[in-house]
Amino acid sequence: MGRSSLYNKLKALLQAWGANEYISKLRIEKAITLISGTDMPFSEIAEKNRVYHSELFQYGFQAIYRETPSQYKKKEKKKGLADK
Repeated sequence: MGRSSLYNKLKALLQAWGANEYISKLRIEKAITLISGTDMPFSEIAEKNRVYHSELFQYGFQAIYRETPSQYKKKEKKKGLADK
């Protein structure tokens, strides 16, 4: 299957998201498990998710979740302490 036909099929399935946006969203969701489950630096988390510039990682994360990765991590830590 060619790249353009794959893109068109994905776009038809996803409607609101393009293929690149969908892949980025999946990478950010995977990063969230690492952010909340480990103490890895954000640059290492970005690299594990194939985003090799931390600025792009932060920009993509903020575009989806409306907060920076560090704000998200602080919020999750507070929530974890409140649950205990």
